[in-house]
Amino acid sequence: MSIKLLLVDDHSLIRTGIKSILKENGSDFKIAEANSGEEAVSKFNDQNPDVTIMDISMEGINGMEAASEILGKNEKALIIILSMYLDRDYILKSMEIGVKGYVLKNEGNEIGEAVRKVLEGGEYFSSSVKEIMLKEYTTGIRSRKKEKEFSLTKREKEILKLVVEGKTSPEIADELFISVRTVDTHRSNIMKKLKVNNSISLINKVNKLKLV
Repeated sequence: MSIKLLLVDDHSLIRTGIKSILKENGSDFKIAEANSGEEAVSKFNDQNPDVTIMDISMEGINGMEAASEILGKNEKALIIILSMYLDRDYILKSMEIGVKGYVLKNEGNEIGEAVRKVLEGGEYFSSSVKEIMLKEYTTGIRSRKKEKEFSLTKREKEILKLVVEGKTSPEIADELFISVRTVDTHRSNIMKKLKVNNSISLINKVNKLKLV
């Protein structure tokens, strides 16, 4: 039985190259094509492909927006991002919306393996993409450990964020609808917990430890 693919890219040469790689993979693929995010959404709705391979940078709605729209209506859709961008924000956004893979175009020979992997219920990310994902994961763990170490309350975190943004105690009080005295009490407690003596040292330590 043929595997239905939807290949989305606004460059016909890229689509031709990816189709050649997929055919060399030996699987029986039935490939539909789209050259824009809008067309991708329309063809997905009409054809219900097994896997969608989606570029990011396209005119109109981009590939990430198209993927988000598709997954918003069909959370079981299998979408692989195929992009030239090794970009942290794109990678994190793709994970957030629920795509099953992210392959770089300069590693496009991996696309057949990526399709096979997601069809089996797994995920597939290029090795360089995995490095960014791992770094983000470990950074998150360290950040949570630091927050736990200093035991900041939710209100203290809110005030700390505003302090780092350069807000004065009266400005923070107005924004959070509390008294200036309450703000100053929280600031004093925060500095004790972080073991600093003034606002400059506080901001420097927060930036160094990436607490906000």
